[in-house]
Amino acid sequence: MKQKQFSKLFVIISIISVATMLISNITATKLFEIKSVILPCSALLFPITYIIGDVIAEIYGYKKAKLVIILGFIANAFMVLFFQFTIIMPPASTWNMQSSYETILGTTPRIFIASLMAFLFGSLSNAFLMQKIKELTKDKFLWVRTIGSTIVGELLDTVIFVSIAFIGNVNHTIIITTMASQYLWKLSYEVLATPFTYQVIKKIKKIEEKY
Repeated sequence: MKQKQFSKLFVIISIISVATMLISNITATKLFEIKSVILPCSALLFPITYIIGDVIAEIYGYKKAKLVIILGFIANAFMVLFFQFTIIMPPASTWNMQSSYETILGTTPRIFIASLMAFLFGSLSNAFLMQKIKELTKDKFLWVRTIGSTIVGELLDTVIFVSIAFIGNVNHTIIITTMASQYLWKLSYEVLATPFTYQVIKKIKKIEEKY
């Protein structure tokens, strides 16, 4: 039986992708403000998962990009569920940080589902469009597929998360404002990172060609 081969570089990039996603979800509990715009700290890191997703889809194809996304989905689900398990464990009598622990690592089922669904559908659509646009442009205009796929992927990610997490509990104006600010931030992040993405893809392609 022929075994599927994964290059060492692909494994490393996959690990970075999953780690970035997990760290983003933990840091999302803190908010920061810049000129009246409030964003979760995860906004500083989470867009990188889409950049890495673009790199994987561009170099290794949609199937491997999908595999990494599913691994990230499973890892995130396991992390959150284990956090919930440790929260309900009775704290030691000498440990007085239970409340802080719950605040940082705890999450409601609604937020949990919103996060997982947003990541899954947003990332899969991003990787799928990267592949389709690549076929349509015959491997030209990399910037078109990195930005084009992000426009759709980040939009789905933002709309799905905010909708599931907050509709019915938060004013519609706040929901729309939150969607708009987060989406514009993520999209701008990707556009500004395009030259960097170009260089990373170029470098990794050269390394993979050698092996």
